[in-house]
Amino acid sequence: MLTEAQKLQKQKELEKAQKDVMESIEKATNSPEDMKELLTFLSKYSNYSIKNRILLHRQGAKAVKSYKGWQDAGYQVQKGEKALKIWTPVVIKSFVSNGKKKSLKYATKQEKNLIAQGVLPVSTWVTFNLRACVFDALQTDMPDDELPKLYANKHIDREIDTQKAQEIISSVENVINRLGVTLENPALEEWNGGFAKGYYVPSSKKIVMNPKNTDYEKINVLIHETAHAILHSKNENKVSKELGLKLDENSYEIGELQAEMTAYLTAKSLGMESEEDSVSYMAGWTKNGLKFKEMGYENQEKVLDDVVKVSDYILEEIVK
Repeated sequence: MLTEAQKLQKQKELEKAQKDVMESIEKATNSPEDMKELLTFLSKYSNYSIKNRILLHRQGAKAVKSYKGWQDAGYQVQKGEKALKIWTPVVIKSFVSNGKKKSLKYATKQEKNLIAQGVLPVSTWVTFNLRACVFDALQTDMPDDELPKLYANKHIDREIDTQKAQEIISSVENVINRLGVTLENPALEEWNGGFAKGYYVPSSKKIVMNPKNTDYEKINVLIHETAHAILHSKNENKVSKELGLKLDENSYEIGELQAEMTAYLTAKSLGMESEEDSVSYMAGWTKNGLKFKEMGYENQEKVLDDVVKVSDYILEEIVK
């Protein structure tokens, strides 16, 4: 167990790391080279109407092809992946026989002859149906180094000792159990979280993890979602009471800032450097810290203080 002096020192280190990363968030920008790489990549997949592009964006997709389209491009859709929906055109042909409208595919032999003779005119129109028939690049075996640096939800695989990773995960699971939260690790075919790496459901008190996460991601995502479970539950929980936290109703953006900041500070203290990924994530959610600045000094102080307390709590559980 740590002495009081060691605990105080550790808290100061967390506060300094937090101050440094907040400064990085305010200065965060995407380099022109990285943005150009992303736009060049996406330009290969722009054969869709604006309506479909909006629909695909809502599903978290960016670059899509059909199953065969990916095969023709030299990639394979991975087993268990669910197709994404787009609006597809359907041509409908009909005619009127004996005063009744009929689809051309149900025409009798006699009616077909009359149609061929031009006696029965055929009407044609196009409608659109929702069909699950395309897949995003992230659902294929495309190597990570072929995906642009700024590609959203791109999986991160950094070297980490498997046994160490499992020990950390087990420690965080102890915190989750203390919260009365269920942790779900579904198989790929049962995953319904789209391209998210995990999510927390306050109403049913459960954390669900993406089965495609790497060992490195499992730790960061699990801590991120655990922070949500502690800080962003509607009611007080065992950990929030123990830490003396007052659960305020912050915006979704600030909630994401807190959860990712907790994951970053905890991982950094464990020797897992994830600043580039975390800063990009937090900067995106807070418009380079603007959403945070709008809160006012007292609220800012509380938001950051809560993060340090939760990070410190999770760290202590891991170190134990």
